[in-house]
Amino acid sequence: PGNISLKGVKNCTVKNCRVYYSWGANIIVDGNGEKSTGVIIEDNFFGDSWNGINLHAVQDVVVQRNIIYSTKTGRSYMNQGSYGAAGGVFTGGENG
Repeated sequence: PGNISLKGVKNCTVKNCRVYYSWGANIIVDGNGEKSTGVIIEDNFFGDSWNGINLHAVQDVVVQRNIIYSTKTGRSYMNQGSYGAAGGVFTGGENG
């Protein structure tokens, strides 16, 4: 589960969100049978979750300038899942 879930989207931006507390991920991109493409996740504040960002079945994804704190795994602020994240660019985040 994710507080924000994207499934099979094209050219979608998630920006300037403040999201707290999830038993899963604060944001999850899961293809649900089809890939998402052109996803930008930037300038967000995610707190208190299992994983901050969980990426599955997504191509051409940019993740930048996000702040993620207090993940239950203690170290995994981003998880690229079983399908991976192709064409990914990950820059400028903070993990505490």
